[in-house]
Amino acid sequence: MKIISKKLLALIALPLLAVSTIASAQVCETWSVIANPQGTERGQWNFQNGSDPGVMYGAGNMRLADNSNVSFNLQVTTNQDGSLTALRTQSSDGNNCVYTGVKVGSSLSGTYLCSEKTPFPQPWSGVAAVCTPKASAA
Repeated sequence: MKIISKKLLALIALPLLAVSTIASAQVCETWSVIANPQGTERGQWNFQNGSDPGVMYGAGNMRLADNSNVSFNLQVTTNQDGSLTALRTQSSDGNNCVYTGVKVGSSLSGTYLCSEKTPFPQPWSGVAAVCTPKASAA
């Protein structure tokens, strides 16, 4: 019975160890993003948590075509092949979006669709840069 209990404990602990390792991974990337066909919407997305490839978490801001500013949270999933999906949530203007595309080296490109103001997918592009991670609070 003890052997079964140890095996069961090992099966439970291994996934928890993997999750804690992923959650504690440090990434630091800054994406300069240009959106819409006219290129009039520009912003910066900053990621301090997660992994690339993997899931990164951060925050961003955009200056819209009407010169208003919007801020939001980001969750980006990047894959080994460079494909990515970015979720723009809790947007200050209430306009949440899904960006899909590819990351090749430091170049980003794809299309996005928002909950308001985008009746069909719009193009976006950007450049990713690696930055220095913030120090963890001890």
